[in-house]
Amino acid sequence: MKNINQKFTELKNIELSSITGGDRRLGNAVISAAMGAVEGAKACSLGGPWVVAACAAGAGAYSGYWGYVIGG
Repeated sequence: MKNINQKFTELKNIELSSITGGDRRLGNAVISAAMGAVEGAKACSLGGPWVVAACAAGAGAYSGYWGYVIGG
């Protein structure tokens, strides 16, 4: 067990307070796609399950695209 613990570094709270990374545009696209899918599903909620799924997929793709293009 001692050998396993020697391979890891302990991080202090100050080192963990400013973790950065990731792609902001991609994050905006994912969030926009999720919100668009929810709105699309709500807009077509009176249709059957296939209509709701199609609306959610279409609105999610559309919103995700614009979230990526604009959200830079």
